[in-house]
Amino acid sequence: MIFSITLWQSLEFQTIGRIPGAVKLKDKQVVDPLSMYRPWH
Repeated sequence: MIFSITLWQSLEFQTIGRIPGAVKLKDKQVVDPLSMYRPWH
């Protein structure tokens, strides 16, 4: 797991969506950005 995702999840954020192949990095790697949400309690 990527550290930043683990951090947001530890702060009670939930992954609510993923955009497959939306970003192509300079090294030609394709990544999926995540949409994260934290409900107000």
